[in-house]
Order: sequence, then C-alpha cells, then structure tokens
Amino acid sequence: MEPFFGADGIKVEAFPVDDEIYEFVSTERVNMLKKKYGNKYGELIAFRKVDTGMTKEMVIAAWDEPYRKSEYKKQDKLFESWSFSGNRYVEILEGKVVSVRSYN
Repeated sequence: MEPFFGADGIKVEAFPVDDEIYEFVSTERVNMLKKKYGNKYGELIAFRKVDTGMTKEMVIAAWDEPYRKSEYKKQDKLFESWSFSGNRYVEILEGKVVSVRSYN
C-alpha cells in the first residue's frame, strides 16, 4: 500500500475501526503519544486500543470518558468498572487496568 499524506503533508496511517470504517492517524500523533506514554502504550493509544497496565489517563486518551463508572469490592480490594460505547469495559485496581472486555 502506498503511503498516504494529509492535506498538511503529514504522513498518515489507516486502521480499521469497524468492518468498513477506517480512521487515519498521523505519524506525528503516534510519535507524540509514544513520547508521552512510552512506545508500547503510546502506539496502542494512537490506534484507540486499551490494554492491561494502562493508567486511567491512558484509557481516557484512547477511548475518551466512560459513560458510566462504578465501584465494587472483591476480596477486600476496591475495583472500578468503566463502561464505554460499543460494549467495551475496563476494570481498574489501584489506578491500573487489570481487565479489558469488548463484546461485538
């Protein structure tokens, strides 16, 4: 596939969001997020992906604010459960993601 450049001349990459929708992400954005969050998490955030070990800030950067937040106790530990559109959910313990679920 030939590289694609936006109107501003910045190289962009396309990736699938759903079956037929693609989002273009500039290499400048990828590099900025890698600098801010490190190579592993920065690239995931750029492509709107969430993984275990991410902080709350990283999740919001990738998926925006959740539409619902709740808390529950399990084995004397306080967990947060965040719900996002598209049937996506994360569980957070002590400020870090411990579980990511997505149902299609």
